[in-house]
Amino acid sequence: MLNALGTLRSRDCNLLLAHQSLGDFGQCGQDLPADFVKTTVLDNTPIRWFYRAASQESAQWAAGQTGEIRVDVERRRASREAGNVEHISGDSFIQKEARPLFDVNTLQHLPDGFAVMTGLGVARLSFSSPLRVDRREIPLKTFPVLAKTDPLAEYQPEAGRQRPGDDDFAGLY
Repeated sequence: MLNALGTLRSRDCNLLLAHQSLGDFGQCGQDLPADFVKTTVLDNTPIRWFYRAASQESAQWAAGQTGEIRVDVERRRASREAGNVEHISGDSFIQKEARPLFDVNTLQHLPDGFAVMTGLGVARLSFSSPLRVDRREIPLKTFPVLAKTDPLAEYQPEAGRQRPGDDDFAGLY
């Protein structure tokens, strides 16, 4: 199946693979190295959904997949005197730092049904939910998918259709 992932991707097919953590790739059998499986699956699945991460390692990896943004960080000098009195200087130093678009804390505390989706432009918050339906029987009287139609009938108007009457195949028209 791993070899088929590259073929499917080259044919513009979509495939949904689900796993709970990065550790799942290490449990795929003795004959396949875990790094090979992980690399193959991740390289051939460009669209990814990250639901609430249970482990710190998975959350850090997912945060790295969401991309980086530059944020302004303001720093001030604080000093303490005797009696634990703090003095904060009025001078501030502002610099830009890079951080993940969705940080580890966000990925570990996503609400039910919410995920961070990457692979289609900028990472964004997404929601998925199963459709709630009542089970009931649906009577099928016709099978429109299986109905055979004459492909030439839609190109020839009924009045202009010519039927040969003097050949042996006249009954087929």
